[in-house]
Amino acid sequence: MRPRWKKVIADFWENKARSLLIIASISIGIFSVGVVGIGYFVIPESIVATYLSTNPSNIQIQTEPFDEDLVKTIQRIDRVKDVIGRTTISAKVKHPESGDWMTFSMIAMDDLSDQHLKILTPASGKTYPDDKEILITEGSLETLPVVTGSSILIELSDGTQREIKVAGTVFDYSSDLAITFNERIGFTSLDTLEYLYQPKKYNDLILTVNGDQNDLTNIEEVAKLVSEEIENSGRRILNQSVNLSTDQPYANYTNAIAVIIGFIGVFILILSSALIINTMNSLMAQHIRQIGVIKLVGGQRNQIIGMYLALVVFFSLISLIIAIPASAYVGRFMCANILPVLNGRLLTPNLFIYLHEIIIIQTIVTLLIPVLAALKPIVQGASIPIHKALTSNLINHATRPGRFDLWLDNIRSKDGIITLGIRNTFRQKGRLLLTIFTLSLGCAIFISVFNVELSLNKQIERVLQYNQSDIFINMDRNYPIEEINHQLRQVPGVVMSEAWMATSALLKTTSTTENVLLVGPPQNSALVEKVVNVGRWVRPGERYTLVVNDAFWNNYPELKPGDQIVLDIKGEEDYWTVVGIFHYTGLDQKYAFTSHDNLAEILNSPSHAISYRVVTREHDLAYQMKIANVIDEHLTSSGYKVKSITAREEIVKQGLEKIQVLIYVLLFLSVLTGIVGGIGLSGTLGLNVLERTAEIGILRAIGAYDAVITRLVTFESLFIGLTSYVIGILASLPISFVLTNLVNQAIFGAESKFVITPKGMILWFFILIILSLVASYIPARNAARLTIREVLAYE
Repeated sequence: MRPRWKKVIADFWENKARSLLIIASISIGIFSVGVVGIGYFVIPESIVATYLSTNPSNIQIQTEPFDEDLVKTIQRIDRVKDVIGRTTISAKVKHPESGDWMTFSMIAMDDLSDQHLKILTPASGKTYPDDKEILITEGSLETLPVVTGSSILIELSDGTQREIKVAGTVFDYSSDLAITFNERIGFTSLDTLEYLYQPKKYNDLILTVNGDQNDLTNIEEVAKLVSEEIENSGRRILNQSVNLSTDQPYANYTNAIAVIIGFIGVFILILSSALIINTMNSLMAQHIRQIGVIKLVGGQRNQIIGMYLALVVFFSLISLIIAIPASAYVGRFMCANILPVLNGRLLTPNLFIYLHEIIIIQTIVTLLIPVLAALKPIVQGASIPIHKALTSNLINHATRPGRFDLWLDNIRSKDGIITLGIRNTFRQKGRLLLTIFTLSLGCAIFISVFNVELSLNKQIERVLQYNQSDIFINMDRNYPIEEINHQLRQVPGVVMSEAWMATSALLKTTSTTENVLLVGPPQNSALVEKVVNVGRWVRPGERYTLVVNDAFWNNYPELKPGDQIVLDIKGEEDYWTVVGIFHYTGLDQKYAFTSHDNLAEILNSPSHAISYRVVTREHDLAYQMKIANVIDEHLTSSGYKVKSITAREEIVKQGLEKIQVLIYVLLFLSVLTGIVGGIGLSGTLGLNVLERTAEIGILRAIGAYDAVITRLVTFESLFIGLTSYVIGILASLPISFVLTNLVNQAIFGAESKFVITPKGMILWFFILIILSLVASYIPARNAARLTIREVLAYE
C-alpha cells in the first residue's frame, strides 16, 4: 500500500474521537434528510393507497327508504359501474363498564361477505357478521371497550333495547371525516334489522361511475341521471355528495403534514449542510502543518488534494452506511404512528422503508456537500508554501483581528475564565456563525411548534363560538319548549338551557343536491357569538334571510351578501337571501343561521323544538359527560325520547386528536433540528479543544487545574447556546407566522390569527441549558485530561 493511503487510514483510525465526531455530524444530517423524505412521500401515498383499496364511492345519495328494486334500477343506468344500498341508524349503546349511554351509529348492508364498494378491512374476529351480530370499528374501542364474543346493549330512538353479539372488529378506511369523528360505529347485516324491529330498507345509495372516476364533470352528470331516477320513483333526495376516487377525506390533514414536513425539511437540509461544512472546514484547518510535511518530503499538490478528498469521501461513505438504515427504520416508525390517526395504514410489512429517490438524495447530499465543503480548504492547504505550512499553528491560523476582536481584548472580568471563554468563542467566527445558525434555527422551529398549536386551538375556539353550550340534545321529535326547559332546569348542575330551531334543508345546484344544517337560535341567545367575516348577522323579524358558512363558496365561489340561493325544506322550495358569511371549520359541511321565529314559522312549530342546548356549572369533559347521562336518564324516565345527547368537549377532543398528530410531527421534526444543533455544538467545542491544545498546556503550566479547564469549555458552550437562544426567539416570529398560515390554510382553508405563547420559549431555555451542558461534557473532559507532557508532544 502506498504511503499516502496509509496516511489516510491513519488519519481515520488513530484519532478515533475526531473520526467519530465527524461521522456523527455527517450521519445525523443525512439521517434527518432521510426521515423527513420518507414522511413526505410515504404518508400521502399510503393515505391515498389505503383509501383506494376500499374501492371508494364516487356518488353517495341519502334518500327516503327504498329496497333492492331501486338498486337494480340504478344499476341498469349505462354510466353506473357499481351500486349498493345500505342504511344508517342512529342509536345509543351502553358502556359495558360505567353503564352510561353513548351515541352509536349502526350501518346495515345486505351481504357483508360480498363487499365490492367501501370495503371494510378485518382487524380481529370474524370477517363478516352473522344474524344478530355486529362488527365494531377499531376506532370505537377507545370509548367502547368491548372484546370479540361479548355482547353490547343497543337502544334505538323508539326505546327498543336489544343485545347484539360483537363478532369482530374492522377498519373502515373509506369513512368520510364526519363519520370518523363519531368514535362509535358498527356494521351489521340487513337481516339483523328485523331483530331490532326496523324495516329491511335502505336509506343510502353508494355507487361508482364508468369512465374517468377522477373527472368531476363525468361524476356530476351521472349523479344527475341517478337523482332523476330516484325522484321518478317518488322519493325525495335528502343529501347528495360527489367525490373523485382520489378525494381522500383526510386530504386537508395530509396536506398540512406534507406542508409541515416540506417546510421544516428544507431547514433541516440547510442545517445538515451547515453542520457538514463546519465539520469539514475544521478538519482541514487541523491538517495545515501535516500538509507542509507531506510537501517537504516530495508530495505533489494533486496527490495531496486526492488524498484528502479520499479521506472526506471515506468519512462520508461510512456516515451514509449508518444513516440510510437508521432513517429507514425511524421513518417507518414515524409513518406507522401517524397514519392510523389519519384513518390510513402503512401498507408495507417491512421494518425498514427504502425509497430509491430518498437514497439518491441522501447519497448526493452525503458525497456532494462534504466534498464541496472540504474542496476549498483542501486546495488552499495543498497550495500553501512549505515554510508557511510548517510554521502555521492553530492559534495564528485564526482570522485576522478586527475591531470586534480588539473590543473583546479590552473586556475585563473578575473571573478571568469568563473573559477567556468569551474571547475563545469568537476565535473562529465562521465556525461560530454556522454553529449559532443551526442552534438558532432549531430553537426557532421548536418555539414555532407551540405557537402553531396555540393558533390551531384558537381556530377551534373560533368555530365553537357559534355553539357555546356544554351539551347538545336532539330529541326524536318536537316537544313543547317550556316543558323540556323545565325538565332540564330540574337537573342539578344545569345552569341554563335554550331551545334552538333546527332542520335539514337541501341546497340544489345545477349538478348536485347537498344537505344544509339550518339553525335558528333564540333572538337573544347567549350561546352564539354573532361574528361574520363578510356582511352582517340576521336581524330580528327578518324572513328568509340567513348567514352561511364559507363551505357555500365551494358551490358558489362568487357568493356575497345580497345574493339569493334556493333551499328545499320539507319539500317546499324558497329563495333565501344571504346577508352574511362566517368562517366555520373549513370543511365541506354546510351550516347556516336564520332567525328563530322565521324558522319556527316555516316548520309550523312556534312553541315546540327538537334541538336543545345546555350550559353546565363546570365545563370539563368528565363533568359534561356526567350531566349528559343524568339528563338522558331524567328525560327518558319522564317519558321523553332522546335521539342523541353529546358533550361539547367530546367533539372538541375528537377534533383535537386529529390536529394533535400535526403537533407531534412538528415536535418530532423540531427534536431532529435540536439534535442536529446539539451535535453541531458538541463538534464545535470538540474541535475548539483540539485546536487549543497548546493554549490548554499553557494554562496547565501556570497552574490551571481540571475544574478550571472544564469550566472554560462549559462556559463557552453555554455562551454559544444562550446567544443562539436570543437569535432563535427573534427568528421564531417570522417562522411561526409562515407556518401557522400554511397549516391553517391546509386544514381550515383560512388564514390564522398570529399568536405567541411563552411556553415554547421557556421549555427550550431549559432544554438548551441541558443540551449545552451535555454537548460540552466530552470536550470538557478531554480538555481536562490533557497533561503538560501531552501538550508539549502535540504535533
